[in-house]
Amino acid sequence: MDNKKWAPDWLEFALVALLILIVTLVIALLLGDLW
Repeated sequence: MDNKKWAPDWLEFALVALLILIVTLVIALLLGDLW
């Protein structure tokens, strides 16, 4: 765990949340185009 001191937990959480948000938006756009 010491090798990840440069990446705080909140930063990793923010990156994951941002990734989920982007994926959700992309899926919403694709569904909007399909429907």
